[in-house]
Amino acid sequence: MSREASLVTAEWVEEHLDDSSIVLIEVDEDTTSYDKGHIRGAIKLDWTTDLQDQVRRDFVNKEQFEALLSDRGVANDSPDGRSAECRWRERGLDRLVHRVVSIDPDGPVARVRTGAAGSARTVDVTYRWTVADEVALRVEVVPSPDWDCTWPRVGVRFDLPATLRRAHWFGTGPHESYPDSARAARVGRFEAGLDELNVRYSRPQETGHRPQLRTLEIADDERVRLRLRTLPGPGGHRPGFTLTPHMPHELDRAPHPHELPAPTRTYLFLDDAVHGLGSAACGVDVAPQHSLWPGARAFTVMFAAP
Repeated sequence: MSREASLVTAEWVEEHLDDSSIVLIEVDEDTTSYDKGHIRGAIKLDWTTDLQDQVRRDFVNKEQFEALLSDRGVANDSPDGRSAECRWRERGLDRLVHRVVSIDPDGPVARVRTGAAGSARTVDVTYRWTVADEVALRVEVVPSPDWDCTWPRVGVRFDLPATLRRAHWFGTGPHESYPDSARAARVGRFEAGLDELNVRYSRPQETGHRPQLRTLEIADDERVRLRLRTLPGPGGHRPGFTLTPHMPHELDRAPHPHELPAPTRTYLFLDDAVHGLGSAACGVDVAPQHSLWPGARAFTVMFAAP
């Protein structure tokens, strides 16, 4: 079906391909056309399955259409109609690729380039180790200039034995907190087990972050096995931590908690910054002041003998 008048011109579409406030949706009479070639960033809707009520054999009604768009990340619950999660997937942040650029044994210093799948956007990360009375790790992060979306987090991950299931820390607590959910957090000394550190949401998702970490001890049933502290950065800022039995991709793939795989490791995330939570399920997405935009960052962690 065609019409003589169009809402916009092809030139207008080309000019707005990188406009995050515009969502392009493609519906073709030939349902295989999208897979053969489509406008960059366009979302596919199949008129034979997505747009037809399979029971009434008619077009979907208003409520069904709204639910369909919301499921594809297009809704009224974020300022530009799409959630941060939708943009992260479009940019390939759920499929990162890491490449070791160089290793200098005299430092030792390791340089790693991380790229988003199917994209020229990269992040150069330098790990500088210094061994003295304590072992110091300085992490320097420099993104390429062409990033056009926020980041979920920026930091480092340590894969630990699954037997390490208890944390003692000096920092914010006792519960998880994020940039836009930190009013109830207080600074103090806390202790919690792995199950207490992470909220068991009905649908597995990001959980357990505690910012402004000063010191952290991680123990098994016998004793402390890992001890570290952070150094303050500009303005007194310090990294936060998350201790969890599951990787982010495992949380993403599991519709329900009982479908999570059996833990084989305990994962320690030390994040210099994280994106806010927002409320895209029932309100607006993350507010600008709580959004994590790409930028150069650096932080230092000191490891001591347990």
